[in-house]
Amino acid sequence: MLEIHDLEVGLDSEAGLVRAIDGLRLSIARRETFALVGESGCGKSMTALALMRLLPENGNVLAGRIDLEGTDTLALPEREMRSVRGGRIGMIFQEPSTSLNPVMKVGAQIVEAIEAHTELRGDAARAKAIDWLKRVGIPEPERRIDEYPFRMSGGQKQRVMIAMTLATEPDFLVADEPTTALDVTIQKQILDLLRDLQREQGMGLLLITHDLAVVSGMAQRVALMYAGQIVEVSTADEFFSAPKHPYAQALLRALPDADRRGEPLTAIGGTVPALTQAFTGCRFAPRCASAMAHCATTPPTLDALTPTRSVRCLLYVSGATPGSVRPEVSKGSQAGFDTSARTARGAADGKPLLEVKNLCVRFPIRKGLLQRTAGYFDAVAGVSFDIRAGSTLALVGESGCGKTTTGKAIVQLLRTQAVIEGRALMQDKNLFELDGAALTAARRDIQIIFQDPYASLNP
Repeated sequence: MLEIHDLEVGLDSEAGLVRAIDGLRLSIARRETFALVGESGCGKSMTALALMRLLPENGNVLAGRIDLEGTDTLALPEREMRSVRGGRIGMIFQEPSTSLNPVMKVGAQIVEAIEAHTELRGDAARAKAIDWLKRVGIPEPERRIDEYPFRMSGGQKQRVMIAMTLATEPDFLVADEPTTALDVTIQKQILDLLRDLQREQGMGLLLITHDLAVVSGMAQRVALMYAGQIVEVSTADEFFSAPKHPYAQALLRALPDADRRGEPLTAIGGTVPALTQAFTGCRFAPRCASAMAHCATTPPTLDALTPTRSVRCLLYVSGATPGSVRPEVSKGSQAGFDTSARTARGAADGKPLLEVKNLCVRFPIRKGLLQRTAGYFDAVAGVSFDIRAGSTLALVGESGCGKTTTGKAIVQLLRTQAVIEGRALMQDKNLFELDGAALTAARRDIQIIFQDPYASLNP
């Protein structure tokens, strides 16, 4: 259904040309789920953007073809590509906060997509939008369809993005980290929905993710990407039972496993190399525990080991002598995570640093032309906890249950949006009663790391 031939993508930067994708080859059949995996910065999302012809302004396709059932989409004029993009090829973007228009209600955005790529209009398009919001697990879809994105949690915005993409019933779907912001119950619901659509519509799916658990349950084939290149392609069963590339082996050793409970997880030393350089050998060699002397000077090619498996590694070339490991590389590849913080659990005592008592956060529900308050929605109702010096408190729950709202309320970021009741005591001062210079001083001692860096950093 989709074939990528020797795709090369470059990004202009101050440091020179970044070869984000270098010689990519993929083929995906109808009804197939093909997973593209790898660590951050390896080129997965850039592959998705190239497929949709949505590269950033400094990005260019340097070579290659992308064939969608015989049509080279890279050769289409932009006017024709608009009907392909969203109609024949749908995409679930990685960051819903930057993909949704902040000044449009979510329903208007879904209806716009439906009317652009289907025959439905007006009330029929709105009814379909409500149906899809319900299918992706948005509570009270008839009411939430008229809300703005900022009224929704990160997981709910992700579900809106998924509904908008699937409502046009595309032939092929590119899903870039589609379940990252979702809790496990909604994640299962979305994945089951994607399976049903594949069965009903014959939809092909390119699943881009770092979540190997999702890959094992969804994909028929897997491609592992590193530094802009595919380093291993195989069936999902082969990949998880007997990975061949040293990078794949290291990734699977880093997964938590019940059989290794209490042991430190394996970590891969080093980072993905800068893609502005001219490589003379294997790109993974500096981090590889099985690196040989000629790995630094001989670039490996992606060679077929069996009809269903290809690997880019010199270990599988005739005459290779695996095991000549450089000691500093081996040591870096076996680095473990520090577990000392866990053993200190329960050691904290004394007076709490922060005491939250009966925290309630109520958002107004506005209706009518003048947006008068018709009622209130209780996002947080009677939450109490305390945190002592040297201790960590985990606040967990499903998407939309009030976790982020609790954090924002404590640091007083919801004063103009919601009614806040209760107390948050820090150093005997109630944060909810502070204002001006006193609140600014308190915020130096209580910081927040936001959920979405794309929407938090000033571009």
